[in-house]
Amino acid sequence: MAEVLQENDILVTLAFEVRVSLASDPEDPGPEDLGRWKMRLTALWFVPLLMVGCGYGSKNYNPGMTGGATAPTIATLSPSSAMHGGSGFTLTINGGNFGTDAAVYWNGAAQGTMYVTGNQVTAAITATDIMNAGTVPVYVRSGGQNSTPVNFDVQ
Repeated sequence: MAEVLQENDILVTLAFEVRVSLASDPEDPGPEDLGRWKMRLTALWFVPLLMVGCGYGSKNYNPGMTGGATAPTIATLSPSSAMHGGSGFTLTINGGNFGTDAAVYWNGAAQGTMYVTGNQVTAAITATDIMNAGTVPVYVRSGGQNSTPVNFDVQ
């Protein structure tokens, strides 16, 4: 609570209430007045330092939030299939909640991944990866969480 106090034609604005004793001589403060001012100054410095030390005001401060990031999701794979024995290609994965640490997993193995946006990543799929026909599970790992796998058809 900010208050504005005016005493003896002096305007004081503070973030807390200040009470000035009119009984003491301002030219000759007693030891009890110095002690009070030392405590006030200590409190004035202590509160901001405590807030900074505890992380208040940091970009990671989320009061009331529990858990970590949301798991990534896959909406589409492009292309959605390939011919076995073909050449390598770039797989584009559209979805959501992809972080800069996103990694694409092809049949359980991490592939060379490039982060494009929070909604798109690409992965380098080699000719060896599509040598045999079958269904290959693809998922994205980001923020320590995995997306639900989506099947890629190698025909």
